[in-house]
Amino acid sequence: MPDVRGHLAALLTLASLCPSCTSPARPARGRGGSGDSGSPNAPFVCAGDRCVQRYPRLPDDGEWTCSDMGGAAVCSGGDAPAGLPFNSPDRAWMCGQRRRPDWAKIDHERVCVDLAPDFPDGAARGWRCHYTTDEGVTRVCDRDATAHVIGDACDQRAPCLDGLRCIAGRCTPEPPSPSCVIDGDCESGACRFGSCWRGPT
Repeated sequence: MPDVRGHLAALLTLASLCPSCTSPARPARGRGGSGDSGSPNAPFVCAGDRCVQRYPRLPDDGEWTCSDMGGAAVCSGGDAPAGLPFNSPDRAWMCGQRRRPDWAKIDHERVCVDLAPDFPDGAARGWRCHYTTDEGVTRVCDRDATAHVIGDACDQRAPCLDGLRCIAGRCTPEPPSPSCVIDGDCESGACRFGSCWRGPT
C-alpha cells in the first residue's frame, strides 16, 4: 500500500518552497511605499527631494518598460522571465493586449496599468515620478508641488489632465482598457494612461 502520508508531506514541503523561487531578484509585492528589508516590498530611499525605490512593484516577473503618467504607472512588454519556473502576477495591475497597427508587429506584448502605485509617503499628490533601467527597473520620485495627478481638485477653471474627467470635483480616471503605449497605437484619439482616449464627451 503506498505511503500516502509520506507523499502528502513531500508535496507540502515543495509548496512551502515555491514562493521563494518565483522572483529571487525582487522582494515579494505589497501595497505600502516604505519599510525595511523584511517588508512586503522594497522601501523608498530618500535624499533631499528625491526618493528612489530599487525594486518597484511590476505586473509580474517578466521584462517590462514602465512610465508614470499623472500618478499612474503604465508598463508594456511582459516577455516571460528566463530561467524562472513561475511568473507571479500582481493583481493590482490591470492588463490588456497592446494594439497592433498595420505598420508594426507587436506579438504578445501587453500593456498594464496600476492607478495606485507606490509613493514615498503613500500619496500621489506632491510627487512627480518616473522609471529608470540603469540597474534594473527603478522607480524615482521627485517632490513637485505643481505636479498634476489623479485625484486633483478640479472645476471649470482648473481642468484635469487629458485622460481624466472631473467628477464630483476630483480628477478621476476612466475605467482602464489597457491597449496602447503611444498615440499611434490608437485608431483615433490619443493614448492616455495606457488606454485610447477620445477626449471629453
